[in-house]
Amino acid sequence: MLGIAEQINRIAAYLAVRDMPEVSPAGCAICFQKPQADLLLLLGNGIPGTVALAAKAYWEGVAPKIMVCGGVGHSTAYLWEAVKNHEEYGKIPV
Repeated sequence: MLGIAEQINRIAAYLAVRDMPEVSPAGCAICFQKPQADLLLLLGNGIPGTVALAAKAYWEGVAPKIMVCGGVGHSTAYLWEAVKNHEEYGKIPV
């Protein structure tokens, strides 16, 4: 029987699989047989880099819309701390 940490890590490894070879119109074409997704869904979390990746994908034409899901929750304090300590984002008031 796996311990709780091993179970969580197994789920995280499954969810973290990137299905696209790259987040780009070319990657969309490979995976979905069309160069653009209908929507880019950004799930809220405590990692600032996901916002940068979503913005880059949007500006490169991966999707015409971005939907951000989430709210103040279990990772909000981590996000605030990460933004505050980030070299580029640290100037953003949170």
